Amino acid sequence: MDCAAVLVNKGECMEPLLEARNLSVGIKRGHGHLAAVNGIDITINAGEIVALVGESGCGKTFTALSIMGLLPPAAEITGGTIFFNENNPPLIAKHDPPLPANAPAGRGARGGRKLLGFPAGGDHEGTSITRSTENVSGSQSMSMTHDDGITKRPDTREKAGQGSAGGLPQVFARPAPPAPPGFERESCGSSLGLRGREIAMIYQEPGQSLNPLMRIGPQIAEALELHGTDKKTANSAAVDILKKLAFVQSEKIFSAWPHQLSGGMCQRVMIAIAAICRPRLLIADEPTSSLDTENQRHILALLKQINREFGTAILFISHDLSLAQDFCSRFMVMYAGNIIEEGPCRELFSAPLHPYTAALVASIPRRENRGRPLANIPGNAPSIEDRPRGCPFASRCPKVQERCAAELPPWTNMGGGKRVRCFFAGGGNG
Repeated sequence: MDCAAVLVNKGECMEPLLEARNLSVGIKRGHGHLAAVNGIDITINAGEIVALVGESGCGKTFTALSIMGLLPPAAEITGGTIFFNENNPPLIAKHDPPLPANAPAGRGARGGRKLLGFPAGGDHEGTSITRSTENVSGSQSMSMTHDDGITKRPDTREKAGQGSAGGLPQVFARPAPPAPPGFERESCGSSLGLRGREIAMIYQEPGQSLNPLMRIGPQIAEALELHGTDKKTANSAAVDILKKLAFVQSEKIFSAWPHQLSGGMCQRVMIAIAAICRPRLLIADEPTSSLDTENQRHILALLKQINREFGTAILFISHDLSLAQDFCSRFMVMYAGNIIEEGPCRELFSAPLHPYTAALVASIPRRENRGRPLANIPGNAPSIEDRPRGCPFASRCPKVQERCAAELPPWTNMGGGKRVRCFFAGGGNG
């Protein structure tokens, strides 16, 4: 089965759009953190559709929420940098970690807007990034709270079509304290102006994301209004996006309440909310998990349409490899907070490099295996409270050796955009 081709608007050459380097996310526990995401590197190119796949609980959603700046209060980014490339000068980090010797070429070297930056050691106690004033458009406000209880709520919303900040002025309870060493307040706050307009997200459960006390139309138009568009223009654009997403009676849907729509229709509304600003990056977090097969195909077709018409890059998060196989051009496989393999779709499915990836591919139901027991992976993934020191898959791996449990394998570049974290890559003996 052929994998989806890379879809780029007007045939433009792909360039890195978003780059995350050494990104770590921790869950607060006492005076420390439990590692939910462990120093991962991600590059998403302009116009590309890339998959982030893995078992439930491996850190996929935390990765997406860290990009959006919407981590829950119990979680925080403990290290790393995220760059969103734009036609403006880069914000240089004071304490960026050094590039690893085997990092992909060009990582961190391009100009772009820096969404966040922490010291390499993650030493920024006393500061947390939390979400507040949540709304369904993804344009949630973000507060920075220090140990003395002072809260800054930056407002960096920009008027549509303008490069300078506009809208409401910033509001402070009293002058905010200086940022901790190595932490750039402006770089974290910059995600507010990008969210919804340049980066948008489709959440897993539309029933929990839509406001039951608001009609559908205002919820879609809200994203445009928050970025400076007048209400009349925003409402007209909301009707237009509903038509593009195959709602036959778009005016009627505009005035409907969420409880009047089916699950598939609510998910299409969530896509409309995310796509109305024509973002350059769309993060789709399990957008089809609660839908039947027919609605799954419909949602994927709509996402491809957005990719083609708007040139929007898509990070498609899923635990269903067979679903993502026909939709994404490149795969990143995540396990227990680590990305362990990355490569083009066709090569990853025909010749997986990591034992975990091979086991996932083997477990996909196929017609030729009808009547045979489904392949499974013995054992359980390590809990976040008991992550191993070495390879996270060691306890379930058929090739495991003593070295695997003692140290985390380094990245091995296999050429052709393929790389893997395994001592046995390419037939090696460890």
